[in-house]
Amino acid sequence: MPAEQPVVRQVFDAPATPESIELVLDAAQQWWDDLGGDVDIHVRHAFTTALAEVTGNIVAHGRRTAGGSRRFDLRLQAHRDRLVAEFTDHDESAEVDVEHATMPPPESEDGRGLALARAVLDRVEHRYDGANHWLLEHRRLPIPAAPGGGE
Repeated sequence: MPAEQPVVRQVFDAPATPESIELVLDAAQQWWDDLGGDVDIHVRHAFTTALAEVTGNIVAHGRRTAGGSRRFDLRLQAHRDRLVAEFTDHDESAEVDVEHATMPPPESEDGRGLALARAVLDRVEHRYDGANHWLLEHRRLPIPAAPGGGE
């Protein structure tokens, strides 16, 4: 049996600069538009927040490698049962412990990104194999029918 193909796929390549956060948000909005009303607004907000936070981490914590400019790829996929974002950046290894990311104290000005992504998504993973790979996943639930929908 062939693997399920994503419903909508958006592929995005950007420089790892602060401006790329806005570019990722624009690409995400186009993806949501392509999906139509198929995704609950709360899920959209949570997933978009996680995208912005991981993009911010790539931009803020990356180190320039030999050759200068840094870029990253983002692939967005909507399957019947899940939404998936896959980031790849060809930087040095991001030394993060996604599994144990927790919220910092309220007075802290940073350090919330991965903890927030973990709080709103079903799966957040990072691995390094010469490039950093970030996987974000939200399992989809059907949008409930309106009350009195005639079932």
